[in-house]
Amino acid sequence: MHRLIFYILIICQSLSLGPFASGAPLEKHFADKDFSTYELRRMWLLENMKDNKLAGSGWHDAPRAFARLWNDSRDAYALDFLTNMLDHPDANIAEVFQMAHAVSAYWDYFSEDQKQAIEEDVQRFTPDYVMGHGTENHAMLLWCGGYLLAQRFPEVSWQDGMTSRELMAEMSRRLRGTFQSMYEKGYTEYLSTTYFMLATVPVMTLYKYAKDPEVRDLAEAYLLYSWA
Repeated sequence: MHRLIFYILIICQSLSLGPFASGAPLEKHFADKDFSTYELRRMWLLENMKDNKLAGSGWHDAPRAFARLWNDSRDAYALDFLTNMLDHPDANIAEVFQMAHAVSAYWDYFSEDQKQAIEEDVQRFTPDYVMGHGTENHAMLLWCGGYLLAQRFPEVSWQDGMTSRELMAEMSRRLRGTFQSMYEKGYTEYLSTTYFMLATVPVMTLYKYAKDPEVRDLAEAYLLYSWA
């Protein structure tokens, strides 16, 4: 339990959460909290992030925006932040995946104007970019994100003429091949506790939001293997 409190403390301090602003002894912040289950710990953390400020990049602040939306799915401040997340020339791999998560989980809460703005920003990314690789966790972010973006925008005209259906097929083909290779021999980042979150969360998101049962089965098999 002491280690758990320590980890929660680090997270809260890094996010500049309100409970620590008073300067009171740290023990008082947790004395009446029940952290006996994962769900209780999760709820406590998310509830304390409902008023987070969003002033940075999507890499750091998109998770904070999602926490605000967990508390209020119509949070205009968070929805506006996510709408504009890709509206700059230096959008990165993580922001592309975060946008895929946003349009999969909260699409119904964006206004029509926001949806149009997001679609226009998404079209700036060519299939060649989404099909990039980088390191192993980068590939998971790009390929899972690329699949979900193509699923959300089936009529998008990608810059090189590829259709969304074709992009989804290519993303699932690459994921299938990479997962099979990992089952056979393993990969450093996929087996690393340091990169576990970056490599696994994209697949969890794919499993939750992919509409194709075959793709969900593909993602589920990877997750069960990783957690076994």
